[in-house]
Amino acid sequence: MSIYGLDPVLGYHPEVVGISNSEMATFKEDRRKWMLGYYLGLEPRQKPVDGPLPLGTRVHYALEMYYTNNDDPVEIYVKQTQDDHVWLLADGRDDAKFLKEAELGRIMLEGYLEWIEETGADSGLEVVSAEEKLSVPILDGRVNLIGKLDMRVKRKVDGVRLFMDHKTAASMDSVTKISHLHWQPKMYMLLEMLKDDEEQRCDGMMYNILRKVKRTATATPPFYQRVEVRHNRETMNAFWYQVHGVVTDIMNVREALDNGMDHNVVCYPNPTQDSTWKDPFFALNGLMDDGSSAERFIDDFYIQRDPYQRYEMSDTQGGVLNV
Repeated sequence: MSIYGLDPVLGYHPEVVGISNSEMATFKEDRRKWMLGYYLGLEPRQKPVDGPLPLGTRVHYALEMYYTNNDDPVEIYVKQTQDDHVWLLADGRDDAKFLKEAELGRIMLEGYLEWIEETGADSGLEVVSAEEKLSVPILDGRVNLIGKLDMRVKRKVDGVRLFMDHKTAASMDSVTKISHLHWQPKMYMLLEMLKDDEEQRCDGMMYNILRKVKRTATATPPFYQRVEVRHNRETMNAFWYQVHGVVTDIMNVREALDNGMDHNVVCYPNPTQDSTWKDPFFALNGLMDDGSSAERFIDDFYIQRDPYQRYEMSDTQGGVLNV
């Protein structure tokens, strides 16, 4: 089925569809966004370098390099911002917002290093693995549930294994109050439960939260926090049915699009206030409904790519933290 002259993108065997937690979250949030990003595989030709998502991505990568390669996260972060700044200036764009956010991220990481040194937060942790791909077949093998773990850690004192996920947040409450309902730790735990390797199985998720604040004299701590999330069998049983429901809905919509169903019927939009910074197709959304040349806009500002390419990267093994 061609939509706006584009055929669906599948970076995997068409008989087996890979579906991740990120795809399910996008589908639940906005079906049009899902269709454009996952079914058609569109992404902006020029990705933004300022805003909450790019800032979080740079901080996340810097911490990843710190925990897997023992690199200086501040140096890694500064190098990223320098590269992005060069691109921004070459594109002729105003850099005021970018420079402000770049400074914020650097201060956050510098404070994070001070925090783990003062508190010894990492002293009892061992990195077991990083950038690890998980994949489990469901629905009679027609779908692979897939995920990519940031990092596994083990507490030395009791041997408890946890997934660790780095989060940048405007407030601690935005993560802590809803962390027990997030699908991400449940998905990782489900993927582990569906595997037979019980010895390597993690018991839950550890959120490593960095608050987006410059830690000025008037700022109120905490600026850094770790929250563990675990789930009992009843929660995981309920989640198993919820995943089946969403995956079944996705497969039904895929089939409808493949068979020529009008995308407005099965992939209706659901824009929110957050769409202005969170949705890479925000500028395209209105054009798809008002008779404008959405196809030309897509040609000018988007490219097609395999949305699951990042899941094919090789795994990286970790070791004992040098703290």
